[in-house]
Amino acid sequence: MAENSALNLESKLSKGKCDMMLRNICHFSAKTVISLLSFVFLFESCATVSSAWLTDRETSYPPSKYISALGSGGTVQEAQQNALGEIAYFFSTSVKTSHELVNTYKETKINDFYESVEHRQIQEKSQIDSEAQLFCVQFSTPAKKGGLFHTVAYIDRESAYKTYIDNIKVNTIILRSLIVLAEKHDFPFECVAASKKGVAVANMTAQMLKNVHALKMGNEDFSETENLIDRMFQAHKKNLSSVTLSLSVENDWNGTVFRTLSELLENEGFAITKNGENVALVAQIEPNRSENAAGVFLTCGLKIRAVDSAERVVFSYTRSFERIGAPAQYEEVAWRKSFSSIATELRTSFLKEFNNRLNGD
Repeated sequence: MAENSALNLESKLSKGKCDMMLRNICHFSAKTVISLLSFVFLFESCATVSSAWLTDRETSYPPSKYISALGSGGTVQEAQQNALGEIAYFFSTSVKTSHELVNTYKETKINDFYESVEHRQIQEKSQIDSEAQLFCVQFSTPAKKGGLFHTVAYIDRESAYKTYIDNIKVNTIILRSLIVLAEKHDFPFECVAASKKGVAVANMTAQMLKNVHALKMGNEDFSETENLIDRMFQAHKKNLSSVTLSLSVENDWNGTVFRTLSELLENEGFAITKNGENVALVAQIEPNRSENAAGVFLTCGLKIRAVDSAERVVFSYTRSFERIGAPAQYEEVAWRKSFSSIATELRTSFLKEFNNRLNGD
């Protein structure tokens, strides 16, 4: 009898606690309740997904339908980047990998004193270095396990195949147009501009073709595209060798500007002569010298023009430089510093502007 009374009392107390909890919940706003339910839903779905692909990825992402790779990292972004790096390896796309030492500290309170314990780990970061984009990449809902975030990067083979085919077709049309200009040879400077653009498209398209073959789907005929890529590479090589730049510099000092321009252009593949055949590059330096009781001062200006065989100015470059001085007995120092600043500016900006002209910008 006493036991039954105790059970009834316990039941009433439990019911009372439940009623109190329900009344407390009723005081929550609707937004709070929705947030709690959303959290529970997300937690459950994340747990379900993670338990599936962490233990058996090929069942969740069958290799016949998907290309997938698991990535882990200290953050979700790092996990995704590492997974993407593994996908890139599948396509034989180059990946730059860097490693950094990461120090973490954990503090423990012992008798009102804090003791720090240092943990070290090597963290790997991957960066994709590719001419072609990886299309149709998706990521699974990330899961956290063992102090790291984990995710799967995956590509649906069929979707990626269709996307690559569409992009290859567009690039083939562009290559058809550019090859006409690149192989024309009437105006070498324009030919280089066309083939330079064409090589950029050809590199991207070649990587796309490589990725398509890796997908092992379909039986598209890419013979025309492959032929255009080969022709574009050959045309660009020929165009670079056919553009002979003559270089002359007026008012140079110790050959500083001539040497700098020659080095920059030859590294880009252009042949430099003193008496060019089809493009004359003329650099004019205008040194304005002044002198007073403080010393000798130079203010230099620079103009560069490229003129083709039809007497057309196909490129121009101008710069003004700050006034530089030195004591009169050390006038050479002023000249050296002035021309050193000219050489520095040429290395910084000349090739960029020259290549922009070749690119048609």
